[in-house]
Amino acid sequence: MPQSIAYKTLGDHKPLAWDHGINSGLLTARDNEITPRWITQPTTDVDEELFISPTTVVWSIHGEIKRFWTYEEEGEDVIDACFAWFPSIEEEEAPVFETNSTGAGGRRRGEKKKETKLERGLVVLLKSIGFIYLLGGSTHIIHIPFEVKHAFPAPVGIILERKLGAHELQPHPKKGSTLWPDETETELGGGGRFPKFFTLTSPLNEFGIVTLTAAGQGESEFGLEDEMVYIDAAIALTRNQRTGTVTLFRATYPSSTIPSGSARPPPTTTTTTAAGGRRRGDTHSRRKSSMGGASFFLESEHQHRRRSSFADIGGLSSSFTLDRGMGTQIAEFEAKMFATGSLDTETLLRELELAPLETFPISEVGEVFAIQARSGVRVVCVPSGEEKVLCLMVKVEQGFVPFVVDMEMVEARGAVPIRIDGDEEGFGVERVLVVGMGGEVRLWSPYSPPIRIQTPHGEGEGEGDAVVGVSHPAGDRVTLRRASGKAERIRIEIGTKSDAVRACLGALDCVLGREVWEGVWGRYICLKEEGGGLGLGEWDAVGVVVCMVFMGGEERRHIEVEEGEVRMEVDGGDGDGVRAWYEMPGPLRRDRLLRFAARAEAELRDEPMEGCSHLLKEVLLALHLLAEDWKLDIIYADEAARLLTPLLLQLATWLGWSKWVEYYMDTDGEMEGPGLVVDGYRLRNTRVEEVGEVPSIYGWCVGAVEGTGALGAYPSFRDLVRRERDTKAIVAAGKLCQKTQRVVKLYSILASPEGTFEDVVKCLVEYGMTKADLSRLPVGMSVPLLEAIAQCQVNPPKEWGAEALELIGRKDLRNLVKPDYTGFAHAAKEKEPEVRDIKTIVQSINEAESKEEGLAEVDTNAVTRLLFREDRRLQEVTKLLRTSKPLIVIMDNPPEMNEHDVMQAQQNAARQIAVRSLAVPTGRGIYTFSSKKPVLTEKFPIPAFNWSVKVKPSNTAVTVDKTFLTEERLAWGLFHNGAAAALSISRETEGINTSWIVFNKPTELTVRHAGFLLGLGLNGHLKDLATWHAFNYLTSKHTMTSIGLLLGLAVSYLGTMDATVTRLLSVHVLALLPAGSTELNLSPLTQTAGLMGIGLLYHGTQQRRMTEVMLAEIGKSEAHHGLANFTRDEGYRLAAGFALGFINLGQGRDLKGLKDLRITDKLITYMASLDDGAGCIGFSTPGAVVALALIWLKTSDANVAAKVDVPDTQSLLDSTRPDFLLLRVMAKNLILWDSVRGSMEWVDAQLPACLMKHAGLRRARVLTTDDLSLYSIIAGACFSIGLRYAGSGNEEARDTLIYYLDRYMQLASMAATTHDQKMCRTTVRNFQDVIAVSAVCVMAGTGDLDVMRRLRRLHSRADEDVVYGSHMAAHMGLGILFMGGGRYSLSTSNLAIASLLAALYPIWPNAPTDNTCHLQALRHLWVLAADARCLVPRDVDTRQPTVLPVRIPVQRGDGTVEVLQRTAPCLLPELQTVPEVSSDSNEFWSTRLDLRDNPEHLKNFQKSQTIFVAKKQDTLEAKANLRPEEDEMESSWIWQQFEEKLKDCPFITKSDIRELVRKSDPSKPGYAKGLFERSMTSLKLNLDLSDLDKITTSRLWNVKLVIAMAQSIERRMVNRQVRAEGMKCLPEEFVERLRLQVWRIGERLEAEMEE
Repeated sequence: MPQSIAYKTLGDHKPLAWDHGINSGLLTARDNEITPRWITQPTTDVDEELFISPTTVVWSIHGEIKRFWTYEEEGEDVIDACFAWFPSIEEEEAPVFETNSTGAGGRRRGEKKKETKLERGLVVLLKSIGFIYLLGGSTHIIHIPFEVKHAFPAPVGIILERKLGAHELQPHPKKGSTLWPDETETELGGGGRFPKFFTLTSPLNEFGIVTLTAAGQGESEFGLEDEMVYIDAAIALTRNQRTGTVTLFRATYPSSTIPSGSARPPPTTTTTTAAGGRRRGDTHSRRKSSMGGASFFLESEHQHRRRSSFADIGGLSSSFTLDRGMGTQIAEFEAKMFATGSLDTETLLRELELAPLETFPISEVGEVFAIQARSGVRVVCVPSGEEKVLCLMVKVEQGFVPFVVDMEMVEARGAVPIRIDGDEEGFGVERVLVVGMGGEVRLWSPYSPPIRIQTPHGEGEGEGDAVVGVSHPAGDRVTLRRASGKAERIRIEIGTKSDAVRACLGALDCVLGREVWEGVWGRYICLKEEGGGLGLGEWDAVGVVVCMVFMGGEERRHIEVEEGEVRMEVDGGDGDGVRAWYEMPGPLRRDRLLRFAARAEAELRDEPMEGCSHLLKEVLLALHLLAEDWKLDIIYADEAARLLTPLLLQLATWLGWSKWVEYYMDTDGEMEGPGLVVDGYRLRNTRVEEVGEVPSIYGWCVGAVEGTGALGAYPSFRDLVRRERDTKAIVAAGKLCQKTQRVVKLYSILASPEGTFEDVVKCLVEYGMTKADLSRLPVGMSVPLLEAIAQCQVNPPKEWGAEALELIGRKDLRNLVKPDYTGFAHAAKEKEPEVRDIKTIVQSINEAESKEEGLAEVDTNAVTRLLFREDRRLQEVTKLLRTSKPLIVIMDNPPEMNEHDVMQAQQNAARQIAVRSLAVPTGRGIYTFSSKKPVLTEKFPIPAFNWSVKVKPSNTAVTVDKTFLTEERLAWGLFHNGAAAALSISRETEGINTSWIVFNKPTELTVRHAGFLLGLGLNGHLKDLATWHAFNYLTSKHTMTSIGLLLGLAVSYLGTMDATVTRLLSVHVLALLPAGSTELNLSPLTQTAGLMGIGLLYHGTQQRRMTEVMLAEIGKSEAHHGLANFTRDEGYRLAAGFALGFINLGQGRDLKGLKDLRITDKLITYMASLDDGAGCIGFSTPGAVVALALIWLKTSDANVAAKVDVPDTQSLLDSTRPDFLLLRVMAKNLILWDSVRGSMEWVDAQLPACLMKHAGLRRARVLTTDDLSLYSIIAGACFSIGLRYAGSGNEEARDTLIYYLDRYMQLASMAATTHDQKMCRTTVRNFQDVIAVSAVCVMAGTGDLDVMRRLRRLHSRADEDVVYGSHMAAHMGLGILFMGGGRYSLSTSNLAIASLLAALYPIWPNAPTDNTCHLQALRHLWVLAADARCLVPRDVDTRQPTVLPVRIPVQRGDGTVEVLQRTAPCLLPELQTVPEVSSDSNEFWSTRLDLRDNPEHLKNFQKSQTIFVAKKQDTLEAKANLRPEEDEMESSWIWQQFEEKLKDCPFITKSDIRELVRKSDPSKPGYAKGLFERSMTSLKLNLDLSDLDKITTSRLWNVKLVIAMAQSIERRMVNRQVRAEGMKCLPEEFVERLRLQVWRIGERLEAEMEE
């Protein structure tokens, strides 16, 4: 019977772009004059076409135009266009190609290799320029310094054939003919000719050349008429029209040009179009995404001028590159080539070397292509003009020189390659589709029988519509050209859709060898596709073919097929009876195996199959191993039992293997029943010795788990491949039965005495297996592996990576290794309140309006609500720090007051409230710190001030008089308001760049925007501000803007000594200008900010020049400065002191290169001086004291501390300003840092002997200035405690500070009648603010109620004698107490202490305009001390914050470790004192943050402050700890459904049903996971043996595996290899139930046998 198949017609084939171009006017007049080229891509799986006209290139896929490009405006015709592969420019994984060393070109593999990244692109070449459009989105324009004749893709990049110059085509002066290669040695001056072929391997590389290397002759040159017609990674082919020959070359690529070995793309050829012109083939990966619309080309700016009727595909970035020397390089190159006529080829890269192998005579070479005939043999097909095809069989192996092993001349009108049924595993068939001289169409290969393609008008019919040619191949699609001129697109539909069938064919390919398998495959295709789709099904065709393999060596005989009462005898005829039998409708019959045998007999009568009898054992073993492998996948297990096992039974019967027959009968009885009919005939001409034991994957795994006796190796598929087979067959065999290989490896670990559960999990990770993969294993087969996972869940090894932790269900630990901080805000999305009435609506609106003053971000609110979940303190502090709403004031007016007095009193109260409101933003900025993420398309809102007051009980609304709200009085309040708004922007916010900052810039600079700039700088966002925008801000001479921008830039570039920022700051500091410079009109405040900015910019650098300037500015005399319009006030000198301290922070013992400046001595002198000669009494003292404190910070230098300490006599104390005494006490204690204690005894010890009688302020009963020195020293000591214990939450320090705060508040509330008493009370109130701030520093971020109550009392003050600075201190205190909503605290690093000292400088302003002693802008430097150390536990599934008990060991200064028990979210102690944090909850898996020994843990925590936790699910412990509220599930309808269905399963508990309900509810976190993973409940349901009707052999094997695993766990417990008390994935009582059920089944079987 001749082998033939049918095809599927796809209709007429014509270029889609032609009609579209005509109708849309896309094609120009020049396009109509010249026949365009129409190209398909032969190696793609899709109909991908390029339509090329002089001005247009159109790309279409499957008849749909994807993109087109027009080049009419370039003024040059399109010479050529093709697709090619280039090395990826972007750092991302691109398609990687693997060289098929035994096949034509390469095929894309499933894996990706980082060392090779290739990106596909379209190359369009004009006369002088070229365009490369990469699929990734980038566009490159290249200059071509020579005219191109042809271009075609190389394995990497493109190869360009240069068009010959006029001088090269001139007649020979002697012979009158064109110059040929052997005649040009002397005509061009003895130099070499121009290269004929150039290479371009990357859009960013220079051109290279293709060189010709002759054996033993070195480098030579190509002939002028040599043309390249084929190239791949190993060979190339050229033709020469003059000599009428083609030459085969060996292609060699330098390692830098093309990836070696397994990274080369497919071969490329030149092709001929249907229009008669030349066309170029291209390579294309089998990557579906590139054709599915996910990634297409983007136009560059150069292309936007071109016409296009299609919208650009967005979402990809486009780049424009004009490369390769536009200018001098091109000019020099062209001058060399075209002016002198010679070129030194040594300067060009040799990117491709060709060595000639053999030359063949052939004329008029057509489209050249290649197919893979067999392993290592490539068939290069060279069509000629004589209707013949030269087929060269070339042996190609890596590391060896290719050579021609055979050649054949095939007569044909046309031939094209066709690739059939290829996949990523390498299984596929390549053939040549040949149109014979008589119009017949067939698939041809030199090593397999031809297969005829049935056509309506074929060979010998003499019809006018006969096939006369073939063109446009694309995978399994080609175009047949008929005599009538019709072009019919067809598809050879012989691909295999069934994975099972494909696996069987692959197995046969490995064991039979490629030669025999080619014939088998041909038989299979013909059986499947015969009769125009009326052939057998895929599986039936495989069954018949396998029977033919076994029966090929037997004598022909008759097989009787019985169907019910009908008996059919198959005789030796043409098999019509059997064919009719197959065409009968209905399901498969029980005598299906007889039909296989009958059809096989019929086929063998027509055409015998020889050469298989010696391989029958291998074939049976191969199919058996495949069937066993299918048992390991529940998706294929039914196919194995229903399809393959009956066939194996028949094969074993023919061989007479009794044990195997019995094995298959036991296995197959479950599916077919006892009525299975087989052909009992035993092969006579072939004797195959029976293999002893039948390999059983179930039996082998049970033996491995039981661990009894010696465990033999399970047979491998690779063992069946004969040694003489090629490498590819061995490799392909290794890819078959991979599930078996993996299971054997895993169970071998379980069987090994040294094997641990951790080793099993590591192996699972190596194989890339997930729990979803394990759920495809048979239930019993998965139990030991799930048990290994469960045993590792509790305490996995520290070194495990993210994949292993994901596998064992510890996503909490996985996030420690590979953090994922996305989805926080979405997970914590607030529920909208249900609006019911007008009151609720108004409240919701008000709450929405006030969000800009509170913690607006949803996730931030979720965290803070958990932090302060027990009361409403957070809402209270939000109300206290709000300025956008009217405030309520209660005033009881005496009866004797008239209306005018009442109104005046109300106006005075409103004014005091207004002054207080101006101080509120400094605290609100701390409270809302880093809590918001702005919408980048909208201007950032800044809360407004509300100057109205509502007076109770009269309900009178009073508005502050506008004459009081002067611009000068409001300036700093608005500045702080802008800074507070900017500080609320999260530090992690992306997109805060120049554009966004300018977008928020007002038309005219305002004070509020100046503060906004400072806040952005403090958060580090000014680093992205363009320099010229900074100059635009500064040239406006807006004082407040200059202050905000200079300080903001300095903080953004903290410690970097950035040259640009240094120049900006230096221009604003007169002391840094050269001598004799013109006086600049700069305000003193701007210069003060400039000095402080220098200190911040040069923080910790010990830069000598800046140190000298700052030291001089502290003590410079005003009488000799030479500038009449500038006075160095106390605030200016203080800023110089801070700057000097920041530059040399904590380096008092190691002043590198600065000792000659005698810094300490000079500062002590400045500190003691009272007059600088110009009446500036004590202006230098604060700056000197601060500088000393910071330079010697934490050095414990007793000598310096003694010099800074306060005097020890009453007279000297009385002669020193009280605030100076405070500063000196503070400075001394900052130097003696380690000696500071938080006790009252330590405070008393700070008093001189003359004041010890007043220790504890127990005798303070009256206000007198005689006690000011006492009050100042105690305040200084309290301030020292506040800095020393900042952010620690130390209760002893807090209690001490609260005690003194209460004493000072008591003193400040005393009545003062005399001037002396009033002075004393005012000073005491200032010290009271200092102590309040000190107490707040200790409890920073904790929201401590005791401190908050006192701050609320301070906030409520609205008397006329309460100054602006007191309000500022109180509100800053509230902000620090709830810093960032409780998410931040304070650090005690050197920089943090210095910043806190600048922000909380203990001399507070007297009025909103007061900057005399301290620049108000510095009050925001607390940002540098903010420390994000709020531990936030998050559920790893829901991403929501949750409550979690934690254990926190703290390393104390004396070396002891104290373990704190806290409930997170909570603030941690300073991280350097916390070695680790671990969870302490039965509800969640134990999680541990290693902050001391694991830098990644510390880095990730500092970034997100998150510890992920995972709930224990699907474990016995988790089910025992179910929450009572989850019992609500029992009333749901889905619960009732499960309960009804499972009522007969006593082993199913309520906990099991609850688990099923949870995983069936899409709204629950475990829903998606429950769909793909096995749970404890599903294991129970699949293993139970209660229903005897459902008991099968496979189910018994699964139960046996589970029981064996339970016994193995018991042995491991005895050997102390397992710390658990039994199995974790199944309850012990359920395992005992299984044992009892197995025993009962055994008893029942014995009883039946006895009967």
